Amino acid sequence: MSWLNAAELSTDRWQSTQRVQPAGLPGQRASSCHEPRRRDRLETAIVVSRVKLDARPLACGTLAAIVVFGCLTVDACTETQRSVTQFPPADRVVVHKAERKLVLVYHGTVERSYHVELGLNPVGQKERLGDSRTPEGTYRLEHNPRSDYFRSIRVSYPDRADLQRARAHHWDAGGSIMIHGQPNVLKHEAAYYQTHDWTDGCIALSNADMAEVWRLTRDGVPIDILP
Repeated sequence: MSWLNAAELSTDRWQSTQRVQPAGLPGQRASSCHEPRRRDRLETAIVVSRVKLDARPLACGTLAAIVVFGCLTVDACTETQRSVTQFPPADRVVVHKAERKLVLVYHGTVERSYHVELGLNPVGQKERLGDSRTPEGTYRLEHNPRSDYFRSIRVSYPDRADLQRARAHHWDAGGSIMIHGQPNVLKHEAAYYQTHDWTDGCIALSNADMAEVWRLTRDGVPIDILP
């Protein structure tokens, strides 16, 4: 008798010992939450024994499976990074103030879209220093390596028209309008910065979104800020 037949016979004998009928319930099999586990362990031992007989031919296949699994795991971990690098740098950035949305455009196609927060007084064109409005118009972007926020990209406000309008009212047009992430030093709970307009006129994103916008834009790219 081979070892396999012996193991299967042992399994049948073990099963027969488990057919115990409780008193008062003739013809019904007793149930136990532990019984399936004990049986599973015995059947697993048989399967493992079979595998050991074929260990050499399976070694390469098992190694290949492990390598494939590892590759899939690495792919999952780097999925976000690939999802960014697969896009070309934007040739235009558009902000829709009313929708609190910033989009990256390439050859007329929207490639990425992000939620943004704006100035404390978001409606209308920025006119002067301290009005807490986000400007409207077409400007240019320039990466700013030093910032009080998680990365920042300078918007070329004020342009000539902005300066002329401010001067006509004897106002200071203001400046330092940026696209940026969260403050390096938080003054509120983190969730506040995702649900409120909180800047002095800048365009704010989450840090993760800001990291993407930073990588997918180049200096000099135009930005349209729409009402």
